Amino acid sequence: MTAVPTIAPETLCVALEAAGQTMFEFDPVSGDLAWADENAVRSVFGFDEGAAINSLHALFSRVSVEYVIQREQTVTAAREEGASYTIEYPIEGQGPNAWVEERGTWLPRGENVVLIAMVRRIDEQKRREQNLSYLANYDELTGQLNRMRFKELLAEALKGVRAGTRTGALFFVGIDDVGSINTDFGIDIADQVITEVAARMTRAVETAGVVGRLAGTKFGVLL
Repeated sequence: MTAVPTIAPETLCVALEAAGQTMFEFDPVSGDLAWADENAVRSVFGFDEGAAINSLHALFSRVSVEYVIQREQTVTAAREEGASYTIEYPIEGQGPNAWVEERGTWLPRGENVVLIAMVRRIDEQKRREQNLSYLANYDELTGQLNRMRFKELLAEALKGVRAGTRTGALFFVGIDDVGSINTDFGIDIADQVITEVAARMTRAVETAGVVGRLAGTKFGVLL
């Protein structure tokens, strides 16, 4: 029978670290936490050389209590249901987009069970999600509310006006001759003009209302 080639442990460790992920095994009876590669876990969680990483307490010292509790509930539910789990949590002190994804499952080990899980950084994924969330409500060029979000706020304001719970005013503002600016000076300068006008309207309105970009050079101001 021909032997099936296997990947050397050293190769696996290098591959995991290069991919920004690693694997651990946790024994709930002894409390021991074993890693496939220590360098990889330090890279994923941002621990300095020499920092303790052999316990869950040490591992999640950089995760807020809220997420630690959420993770514990998820992992416990997976054990009770005999299912796998996936959870995401931010790492404190590593920047606003430092997030880790953990995927794991419980496996039998003698009379007990152990937790086997993969962890990886998902910073870029979170940045994309936050960008998409931002673009769902705001105009990419000016940073003002986009047409859809402005219409939603306008609808809410109209409900309040009809119910007699609020008053307000709606203005439509257009920028003239932007096409000429675009022709004479280029699209970048035209965009700067649009952005500056939007910023000035926002400063003028301050907290009394909101500004939305409804079309290329058309804005709505809701007070």
